[in-house]
Amino acid sequence: MPAPITDLIKTNVDTTVNIMVEPAQIAINSLVLLNHADDLSGYNDWITQTAVALSPDERHTNKVVLEGL
Repeated sequence: MPAPITDLIKTNVDTTVNIMVEPAQIAINSLVLLNHADDLSGYNDWITQTAVALSPDERHTNKVVLEGL
């Protein structure tokens, strides 16, 4: 019986994947800061302007969701 052909089926090449969690953490922290924009001062303009622009329902939803995390 002849020797089996080993290169008939190609195997996958190992691939390295890097996953960074920092962008997600920054986004979550920014959304948490929106809940505290009225309590403390010295935040970036983006935080204060965005907090003011949110409707009461949006602020409530943001608070409920982020306190749940």
